Amino acid sequence: MERVTPKGNPTLRTLAMPADANVSGDIFGGWVLSQMDLASGIIAGERAQGRVATVAVDAMKFIRPVRIGDVLEIYGWVARVGRTSMGIGLEAWVIRNRIGTQRMVNKEKMERAINMLSKRIGFRVAPGFSERVIFRELFPRGLTLLDLKDIGVKQLNISNIAARQELRDMMKEVNLPGVEISI
Repeated sequence: MERVTPKGNPTLRTLAMPADANVSGDIFGGWVLSQMDLASGIIAGERAQGRVATVAVDAMKFIRPVRIGDVLEIYGWVARVGRTSMGIGLEAWVIRNRIGTQRMVNKEKMERAINMLSKRIGFRVAPGFSERVIFRELFPRGLTLLDLKDIGVKQLNISNIAARQELRDMMKEVNLPGVEISI
């Protein structure tokens, strides 16, 4: 199973801009590598308490493209310490759709149609879930927002918090007797 939390400590966070992209709209791998180099310099400098320089990069694997507007987060740790050198481990993670939601025209049309139908026929419409990245990550593995702590998520990001609020709003609207909402 693929991890949903990064390894290491958050070291650098930046926004991928159009100037960093190729003609396909993907961010140049060299830009990602340069951000990782900055992060490793921060970690190594803190450990060495002095000047440091990158001598070599042992391995680099690009799993998916970074796109314009993505937030690139670099997590790192001191992997090994020698007498005159050290190894820094790094992971680069991307937050796509920074606010965690997408505008979908078909969904908006369906919501309008359901609202009109509810007035005509006479039923209640409760708020549902938005199309959020967190749901697309959790659902295929049979997980929900309530499982985040169980899979090692220590701190919720803004998208997780917004999704959790949607869950609270829906549970409140459903108003099940004897059910108290504590998420």
